[in-house]
Amino acid sequence: MSYSSPHTALMECTPIMANQAIVVINHDPVFLDLMWELLTDEGYPLVFCVAVDQAASTIEQTQPDLVVLDVGRGQLEGGWPLLESLRHNPYTAATPMIVCSTDPHLLRAKAAELHAQRCEMLEKPFMAEDLMTKVHASIGPPSQPTVA
Repeated sequence: MSYSSPHTALMECTPIMANQAIVVINHDPVFLDLMWELLTDEGYPLVFCVAVDQAASTIEQTQPDLVVLDVGRGQLEGGWPLLESLRHNPYTAATPMIVCSTDPHLLRAKAAELHAQRCEMLEKPFMAEDLMTKVHASIGPPSQPTVA
């Protein structure tokens, strides 16, 4: 699946090695643009993955500090098996995750399971402050580049 964005630095399932990198897994261009604006403005490097079937290998190769995963029904159902797979993989089991959904009932129904898997939950739509609070709680503020 192709995703085009006005952001030339946008990466689609392309591994990078960076401090405090965040992988965002979502197929919605509007959501990805929002995440780009909010997280890069804060100074976090991002990797976007629009194909759930490529996300596990991207996360393993990238070794991000945080994963933001959209789950739900329909096209987003693939997020649940991905979450399970990531938690059983020794390379990704400890990676902090924020699980997002537009279905608050679904998140509440899975709250105990998500808590047991060390996942933060974020109902959509959300306020920017709520996202940043969860990001900062998971990985702290972005690292400041060192001046040589």
